[in-house]
Amino acid sequence: MAGHTPLHARILTFARLMNLAIDIGNSRIKWARFNGRDVVETGMTPEADLDELQALMRFHRADAFSISSVVHLSEDFLSFCKEAGALLIDHGTSIPIKNAYATPATLGVDRLCAAIGAMSLFPKDPVLAIDIGTCVKYEFVSREHEYMGGNISPGLQMRFSSLNRYTSKLPKLKPQKTAGPIGQTTDQAQNVKESVPANSSHSHPFQQRCDG
Repeated sequence: MAGHTPLHARILTFARLMNLAIDIGNSRIKWARFNGRDVVETGMTPEADLDELQALMRFHRADAFSISSVVHLSEDFLSFCKEAGALLIDHGTSIPIKNAYATPATLGVDRLCAAIGAMSLFPKDPVLAIDIGTCVKYEFVSREHEYMGGNISPGLQMRFSSLNRYTSKLPKLKPQKTAGPIGQTTDQAQNVKESVPANSSHSHPFQQRCDG
C-alpha cells in the first residue's frame, strides 16, 4: 500500500511526478502542487475545512498526495485518503534523516516535515528551519542529517493578542511594516521592520540568538 512506502523513496518518486503536498495546521490548510521539484501552484483555506480539502484533492490531477496534519482527522477523511493512495505522514513513517528527538511520539509532524524539507534544500550543510504560523517553530538539522530538536514559541498574532489581553492600555494590533526597529508611536513600538513584532519577538533567549 502507498502509505507504507518509505518516505525517502517517495521523495525521489515525487521529484519525477505531479505531487499535491498538503499541510493541515491549527488555523488553516496550506497546499502546494509540484511538477517534479517545481512549484506549479499554491493555496490555502482560512480554516481546517476537510470537506474543502477533499474537493481540492478531487479537482487537482496528481500522481501522488502527501499530507501532514497536527489536528485530529475524521475516520471518513482517513478512508478517503486511503482510497486516494495518499501518504499520511506520521511518527511511524520512514524518513531520510535520523530523528534524535528525545520524545519522538510528541514531535509535531509539521515540525518534522519542515526539518526534512530544509535538509533536502541544503543537504551538505547544517540547517535551521523557521516556520511562522500559529506558533513560530525552529528546527535544527545537523550536517550529518540528524534532527536535533528545536523550539516552539507563540506566533505573531498570539503575541499581539497577549500584549492586549495582559495589559490595560495596549491595543490589539496586527503585524505590519514600520520605518525601522525603533518605534515612535505605541503601535510602532509593538512592531519592527518587515512585520516582525519587536518586543515580543526579542523576549525569548533562543530567538535572540537566531536574530543575532
